[in-house]
Amino acid sequence: MKQFVQGLQHRVFGLDILRAAAILLVLYSHRNLISATDRIHQHFIYLCGFWGVELFFVLSGFLIGSRLLKLSESNEGFRGYFTFWKKRWARTLPLYFIVLGLYWHYAYEQFPWKHVFFLQNSYHITDIDLLTFNQSWSLAIEEYTYLLVPLLLLLIGIFGKMNARNRTLFVILSIIILSLASRIYYAYNYPNINYDNWIRKSTFLRIDSIAIGMLAAWIKYYHQTFFYKLSGLIFPVVSIAFILMMNSIGNVLVSKDQNHLFFPSTFGFTLVSISLALLIPFFDKNEINNQLSKIKLLHFGVTITAILSYCIYLIHIPIYEYFYKYLDGKIPFKVNVALMLMTVYSIACISYFLIERPIQRWVSNNETQS
Repeated sequence: MKQFVQGLQHRVFGLDILRAAAILLVLYSHRNLISATDRIHQHFIYLCGFWGVELFFVLSGFLIGSRLLKLSESNEGFRGYFTFWKKRWARTLPLYFIVLGLYWHYAYEQFPWKHVFFLQNSYHITDIDLLTFNQSWSLAIEEYTYLLVPLLLLLIGIFGKMNARNRTLFVILSIIILSLASRIYYAYNYPNINYDNWIRKSTFLRIDSIAIGMLAAWIKYYHQTFFYKLSGLIFPVVSIAFILMMNSIGNVLVSKDQNHLFFPSTFGFTLVSISLALLIPFFDKNEINNQLSKIKLLHFGVTITAILSYCIYLIHIPIYEYFYKYLDGKIPFKVNVALMLMTVYSIACISYFLIERPIQRWVSNNETQS
């Protein structure tokens, strides 16, 4: 426990605020989508989940991208990237497969082999692929991004003549351009495809959202002065105002219906990611962290939510469905919501201390010994 408390001191509180905001948006969205009947209310709730996941993508790209930039500069080669994969997979895979196993036991009639290899939203996505373990689609996008980006950096480092700075920028920009070009191709040639399944949740059409977070990390790493020039309050204010304005207009950045519109299905995602990336410099600077972290209750709640966010994301939907099926209407709504959140947080906390943290410590100790 002492090591856990000491570890909290090294966290960037401002970025934890963004991570906590992302998971709370998702929690709000999925709880209310189960019971919402009004179409306008449903769309607002959908947008909360949409922006929460998109914020996760950009923030993940920024954090993991920072590590990959250091690896690229260190010239450790395959050994360094293998260590990165080992730590990354130790963080994500054990809990993912435990939850997948529970889904298989209680929900799937056939073994969900696509989910084992994170292929559930790779190509020709159907409702069956995503219906039961719906939230897993975003994890597939992240896993393939963090598999492909180090491979590309490694291969270009071996066969190319670029330095680390140009190599990482080339990979990041290539991913952004290729993903956008692929969405344009699909949106133009298949005008009747399902927006949510075939575009928004399609792995290789969406990895640019994470790459834009990596681009923010690249700017901070190589152009730190410029990065912190973007840390003024005006940038998150303009970013949030832009998001709210576009959502109020409707069908500009996010399609309201399952049948896609061209702009939201293509450039909309790019603008969404850029607008969210503009939040990062403000929340990354020390002044914000020092001021807000003095509010003890806020600091504790935000930090715990951020630490538990991965497990919360994996487990919250079946818990929501259980409470809605067996307790909705039988107890007061606020009591129902409070019990749901207590259950989600309690299970996530148990998972973190009994599964996630011991595995991460074991991997770190083995790395230190080797």
